[in-house]
Amino acid sequence: MVESLRKFFRDFISGRLGLPITFWLYGVLIALTLDFLTSKATTLWQVVLIVTITLVHLVLIVVAVWNASKLYLGSRYWKWLARLVVIINVFKWLWHLPLLASTLSSALGFPIYSDKYWLMGIKNNTYVCERPEYFDTPQRLAKRKNCGMKVDPKGELIGVRCHKGLYLYTYNKETCLKYLNRIKPRDNLSN
Repeated sequence: MVESLRKFFRDFISGRLGLPITFWLYGVLIALTLDFLTSKATTLWQVVLIVTITLVHLVLIVVAVWNASKLYLGSRYWKWLARLVVIINVFKWLWHLPLLASTLSSALGFPIYSDKYWLMGIKNNTYVCERPEYFDTPQRLAKRKNCGMKVDPKGELIGVRCHKGLYLYTYNKETCLKYLNRIKPRDNLSN
């Protein structure tokens, strides 16, 4: 059993399973399955696990498809198209690397905070201005929770309205404190 798995893995990585099987079955079908599982993940550990599996899959499939394309005897068009798809996927993953780093960091208990926004909130019955985590910036929150986002006419306040409430953001701490001051007396504010 172990020897047959080793042989399969060697054949897979070396590209000897053939370009169509490597690309479509082990590349596209597994990637779509992992994307589906990612969309259904509800907890951070599930996301981290699926992202880790997906990253390992990406590395393996890049090597396998590249090697299979070298051995492919059919049309050069398919060989280069497969390589192009691999390159695009590598760039897609590099583009999402900050999000992946933030996910892993949050999962390990070291969240990465946004340096662009301030979030108005309530902690211990006190209104506060604080930097949101990378996942909770206005655009990411609106996209992740399918919420509406609106910027006030002055461009100072960003509102994200979701089914569970309204999130208010500003671009700097001073503006955040100014809006909090309008909501509550100054002695109830915390920095």
